[in-house]
Amino acid sequence: MSSTRARAIFVATIMVISVVGMTAAFAGSAAAQTQQVNVDNLSDLKDNVSGSGTASSGDTIIVEEGNYPQTGTVTVQVADLTIRAADGQNPEIQLNANERFRIESDNVTVDGITFDRVQSQSNTNPVVNIVADSPKIENNEIRGGTLGGKIS
Repeated sequence: MSSTRARAIFVATIMVISVVGMTAAFAGSAAAQTQQVNVDNLSDLKDNVSGSGTASSGDTIIVEEGNYPQTGTVTVQVADLTIRAADGQNPEIQLNANERFRIESDNVTVDGITFDRVQSQSNTNPVVNIVADSPKIENNEIRGGTLGGKIS
């Protein structure tokens, strides 16, 4: 076999290996960014939005139908996170007097959730409190309180 032909086969082999490797790496990273985490209880919701659950930046948390009574503030600390109601459902997060749904990370979307302050006692704290940049708050209902904080 001539040295020119051997070189051509070697280069072709390296190119095929490179394309296969890049395809596998791209597919793996794309799959990691589209994870959906379904939650149907308060503990899972709190864990996932705080960063101690399986949800990470770029993921979507789907909140199933139900009432989620609070025992403390829910703090969202995962950036680029979407929190939305399951299709056709209307989950309700119930908050007591000093509790709130607090968004501390940038680019968080909250869609289709009802927030209900069940024991207001003339509390002026917002039910949904935003202290982050570029939130997207849509198709939600807030009862017995307000939306507040830094909104940009």
